[in-house]
Amino acid sequence: MLSPITRRNLCLSYGYAACAFFGITTLWVIFLQQQGLSLVEIGLCESVFHLTSFLSEVPSGILADRFGYRSVLVGSRLMAIGHAIIMLTAHSLTWFIVAFILQAWAYNLQSGTIAAAQYDSLVTDQATQHYPRVTTTLNTTIELADTIGVVLAGWFLPNHLITTYWLYLIVPSCRLTASESKTNENTNGLIREYFPKGTDLDELTDQDIAKFVRDLNNRPRKVLVWKTPSEVFFGKKLHLI
Repeated sequence: MLSPITRRNLCLSYGYAACAFFGITTLWVIFLQQQGLSLVEIGLCESVFHLTSFLSEVPSGILADRFGYRSVLVGSRLMAIGHAIIMLTAHSLTWFIVAFILQAWAYNLQSGTIAAAQYDSLVTDQATQHYPRVTTTLNTTIELADTIGVVLAGWFLPNHLITTYWLYLIVPSCRLTASESKTNENTNGLIREYFPKGTDLDELTDQDIAKFVRDLNNRPRKVLVWKTPSEVFFGKKLHLI
């Protein structure tokens, strides 16, 4: 059975995906033509997008591991907002290229991150058997959001396509608060309790580190429904008193 926080995280992830993959700007080629770009210049913008996406695939994964899923997903939405603002205000090829670089970063930062955050939330509840159903719901949400966006974009043809980027700009961006991210932030705070900022880690002994690990693993966590990490990992109740 899924805990309330995991259910909440999954709902937030579906909402985030709906906003992130809202296909309102699918007709971007026609939009750029209306802005005066030639087909060659439009092709150059698309090439820059794919090249940037390819070169950023590994770095975006490193960022997710370093800063957590939530920060990366928020960063993705900020990049998307920057892309929309430039598309609405740009009057030169250079700025349009910058817009597509930002769009590529926005895509890469969220690519796979949502699904990974969902999986880690299920791991917290030891409920990974639900992952196929969760990922199916996620993919369905993405397809529906994309389709609805395309239909809406078609309504704004041929003279009001710029409205699609205004909609893209103002569509609410759901914040995904994954259990993994909260756990990382909480764990960082616990580490500071034992090793205050400025502590020289080179001076710590193996005994110091072993004591810290033992205390940390035997400390009840709210995210684990007040079980300790050791209880969850070993599947048995520990008597702390």
